[in-house]
Amino acid sequence: MVYLGIDLGGTNIAVGAIDESGKLLCKTSVPTHAGRPAEAIVADMAQAAHTLIQEHSLEPVSIGVGSPGAIDSGTGVVISAGNLGFRNVPIAEMLGTYFKFPIRVANDANCALWAETKIGAARGAQSALMVTIGTGIGGAIMLNGSLYGGFNRFGGEFGMMVIGEENGVPMSFEDYSSATALIRQTERAAKENKDSLLWQCAEKEGKFSGRTAFDAARLGDTTARAVVDRYIGKLAIGVSNLISIFQPEYILIGGGVSHEGEGLFAPLCEKAERLAYDYPIEKEKITKIKAATLGNDAGIVGAALLGKEE
Repeated sequence: MVYLGIDLGGTNIAVGAIDESGKLLCKTSVPTHAGRPAEAIVADMAQAAHTLIQEHSLEPVSIGVGSPGAIDSGTGVVISAGNLGFRNVPIAEMLGTYFKFPIRVANDANCALWAETKIGAARGAQSALMVTIGTGIGGAIMLNGSLYGGFNRFGGEFGMMVIGEENGVPMSFEDYSSATALIRQTERAAKENKDSLLWQCAEKEGKFSGRTAFDAARLGDTTARAVVDRYIGKLAIGVSNLISIFQPEYILIGGGVSHEGEGLFAPLCEKAERLAYDYPIEKEKITKIKAATLGNDAGIVGAALLGKEE
């Protein structure tokens, strides 16, 4: 059987098909043009799905949709998605006018975590969290084998967790540990240290990015090393808080920074384990902190798996 998944983002609508094993068979995408009426965006979602079906001669049995924001998965309604301008949009019902098979809707970060626990880095886990690091920080929670969004569907906003204070202003996990924050910290350090290799690495990339400090640190630059150490230290505070609260089997880190490998994960694991709630425990029962493995396809695959699990 074939299952369709739609990853509805603020920039693009990505549509893909998976088989019974969860393998991604094909995919396509079109611009979202966020800010338009929901009817226009849903029409483009349907058109992209129809195009994929026709071009690859697919016979899907369901569609799953991953959308930003707070979602009522029972009714398929997007309660609120600020970057799309959606409020109480019945996506499942609207897509149902274009397709005659079952349609399920869930939060996009939840879809990504669902995929990772079914066929990715946390395969088989019954409890796992995902921390997605990008422009901001998003999150998803799985407890006892089920996705959890809180009684009001707004749970999992890890980025809003307050982990510090500067000049009397509360500072969130996102303020310190998003890719945006890392780039800001890197640029500031470079401007304060004109001889730093941060400049050369940024010039090579064409701009300051989330990679710049890590690249320069690998070359032995002390300024870059200080940026990386501070960044990982703040990331570890947020991650350790999540471990202390949830004690999940896995915490998965997604986004571009997760590609830094051992340069990120070795110190992150050491610091987070040291900061988390401390008590005697068997090594195999310590939360594992790993990189998510499905990348940008996780949302599509996870959404498609919603229908498969029906």
